[in-house]
Amino acid sequence: MSICNRMGIIELVGYREWTETLGEDREWKIQSIQSKLYQELQLEAANIGSYLIPLRIDYMVILLENTGISNKFLKTLKRFSPVPFRIAVVKHISPILAEKQASQLLSNTKLNSVLEIEKCDGKEISVIAHIDINNITGRVRENGESIYTTFLDIIHYYYGIQKTFVSLNGITTYLGGDNILVYLPYQNVNRIKDYLDEKLKAGVGIANTPRRAVSLATKALDDIRREKRKNKAIKIYEDL
Repeated sequence: MSICNRMGIIELVGYREWTETLGEDREWKIQSIQSKLYQELQLEAANIGSYLIPLRIDYMVILLENTGISNKFLKTLKRFSPVPFRIAVVKHISPILAEKQASQLLSNTKLNSVLEIEKCDGKEISVIAHIDINNITGRVRENGESIYTTFLDIIHYYYGIQKTFVSLNGITTYLGGDNILVYLPYQNVNRIKDYLDEKLKAGVGIANTPRRAVSLATKALDDIRREKRKNKAIKIYEDL
């Protein structure tokens, strides 16, 4: 039996055109509205066991293993989005292919509605890797390095991780600090360590819902830190 991933793409329709109605002194307004929208949607995603990845903000990914998009999530999106929306959901063996096909479905999706298809007949399991870059904070606190310099290194690693894990059909997002999250197909979980370099460590969570998988991945990473392990350290926690 196949192991599948279910994800949705949320499109805010006419978002760029809306931003241009706000005048030249608009960027602070846009950032404030985006932050509030993301906050409210992430809370509602958590309530249904899901997890939201903001991408471009006008396009967001929602991880949905074994969950549907609730009416409350849709009402929250309608309330806080300044423009109409549409959502396409695909169940597929690969997160990357699910995202690609959901993106293609958007043009056939009616405004303020959800269109869903299934391209995989099997059990749905979330695999989340929470990746940490070693000694970024120490470089600032102990070595007196510039915060901005270390931030540039984080962005450099983030780009590298994106390029690396796409070959495993994974989708990545930056969590802030020196933390990066990767959403992977179950079939590739045992290959994660091969893709870590000497400055990276990873906690991995495997569960029936994205929220639980993210929680387990963070717990695994916390345990690695407590054990003061580095150099491609990895822990995998599973709750199925």
